Amino acid sequence: MKTRKLLLTVAVLMLVAAVFVACGSKEEAVWTITIEGADKSEFTSVDYSKLEEVSADTVLAKKDGSTKEQTWEGVLLKDVVEYIGAGDYTSITVEASDGYAKDYTPDIVNDSLTLLGTKSDGEAISEDDGYVQTVVGNQPGNMWIKMLSKITVNK
Repeated sequence: MKTRKLLLTVAVLMLVAAVFVACGSKEEAVWTITIEGADKSEFTSVDYSKLEEVSADTVLAKKDGSTKEQTWEGVLLKDVVEYIGAGDYTSITVEASDGYAKDYTPDIVNDSLTLLGTKSDGEAISEDDGYVQTVVGNQPGNMWIKMLSKITVNK
């Protein structure tokens, strides 16, 4: 009888533990983007949380001529540029972890469809995809930078 009671107690405790783990808050992704040419030397997920998050409906134009409609959530790149203390600049270079980079002129940076996106159609960008990417809604797909790792402010 004692063994049965002990097994039942252990089973209940395991069930309670499983419920707590399943209901626990999901940890937020922690990431860092290197900054060059501005007051700050990095922009992190903590910095991101201090800015106003926006939503933008975009159309990604692909190389093959097809398009993909997406709803992105993120922060405006112009707010990031201001936050890092970029001051006056001629362009911003955004670079992926693999070295692929594009220059954004001030008109692209200030566009309301240019963001640092962290969610696409309600799904968070995964660790494998670098957590953050630039979304440039009024530009072709080759201007969108996945796995964003570095922003350089060009004076």
